[in-house]
Amino acid sequence: MAIRPGIFLRVFPAELPQLESPRLLLRGLSLSDAEAFQVICDDPDLAKATGMIPSPYPPGEAARWITEQQELQALGEHVIFVITLKEAGDVIGNLSFKGSDEHRRAEIGYIIGKRWWGNGYATEALTLAIQWGFEKTILRRMYAYCFSWNDASVRVLEKAGFQREGLLRENFYANGTFESEIVMGLTRTDWENQIEEHHT
Repeated sequence: MAIRPGIFLRVFPAELPQLESPRLLLRGLSLSDAEAFQVICDDPDLAKATGMIPSPYPPGEAARWITEQQELQALGEHVIFVITLKEAGDVIGNLSFKGSDEHRRAEIGYIIGKRWWGNGYATEALTLAIQWGFEKTILRRMYAYCFSWNDASVRVLEKAGFQREGLLRENFYANGTFESEIVMGLTRTDWENQIEEHHT
């Protein structure tokens, strides 16, 4: 099967708004966040869960990564929100949308530092970002991938309204093996129906 051509559509704004929930504030990425992310990402458990964070985490890697992400964001290829605690101001993770095209879809990803696991922050941030994505952009679909053994991440996505759509067997090389991935998806129609049901 041939790779289907795509026409790039910029759906994300160049400057991100601040998004607020009861406990969290989501904002744009800054080089001043490098110190916090250097600490968060220097964690073998987080590296294992994502399959994309180097472990051990090299000195200066967070600053290099932030600069790279800012350059890509300027091109409209994706956006990254920094997740912070509303009261304390601590940086606890990030959330990203990547890869929209004429089909108006984007992959969503997130990390939360292990220190803050188990508090519901990932679901709260995800719910907030989903609302922004469907209300303020032209996205029709969001999707995410989780390693098949990562039940916690699957639960986070399900709580935010995502549905399991399939299993990609041995799809991603990480952690010294070929990991199978669960595909999770949420459409604008799904989300609108969930909102309607919540208010009835």
